[in-house]
Amino acid sequence: MKINAPNTTNFKAKFICNTQIKKINPKTDTYSPLKVSFLEYEPDNPKDLNALINTAKSWKGRLYAGRIAENASLISSGDMSKNKNHIYILSKQQENFNKLNTQDILGLAHLVSESKSMPDELRLFEVNPKFKYSRDKKREYKGLGESIISSLKKICNNSIRLISSYSAANFYEKQGFEIMDTDLLEYIWKK
Repeated sequence: MKINAPNTTNFKAKFICNTQIKKINPKTDTYSPLKVSFLEYEPDNPKDLNALINTAKSWKGRLYAGRIAENASLISSGDMSKNKNHIYILSKQQENFNKLNTQDILGLAHLVSESKSMPDELRLFEVNPKFKYSRDKKREYKGLGESIISSLKKICNNSIRLISSYSAANFYEKQGFEIMDTDLLEYIWKK
């Protein structure tokens, strides 16, 4: 006799995988690996949406984080497809993903998957501006953007397409993306 498990709804950010970034040791002034979580936003969890909204506010006017939070709201309300639109979160948080801690969120990305035969599109992407690349000072964390991109590469259908800002073009080229259109700064990465 087959007994079906009860149907339970799980309202928490979906754990995708662990990944690594680097954290500075202030005593030795060197970086060491730090395990972090790569998560997918749960549109049916209002706590996830609040965490994204509060993250965008705490990153003080950062355009992409605010737009990612707005898109998360549109996904939750059904105005954007839950099947095609995916919001990803890089977080120091290692457990209790049903209540995301805003202070632990290190980066955000919005990926659109139209179909398996088309490239996934990285629409928006931002890391916490406190830890953004800078030549002037030692950052507490390094490798946030690379960690998000490498995690997206693992879960994408076959390729990732994006339109880059001028300031980010070098970053994408270092991540293995190839230029498709120099006028648009359109890039593609293929498995």
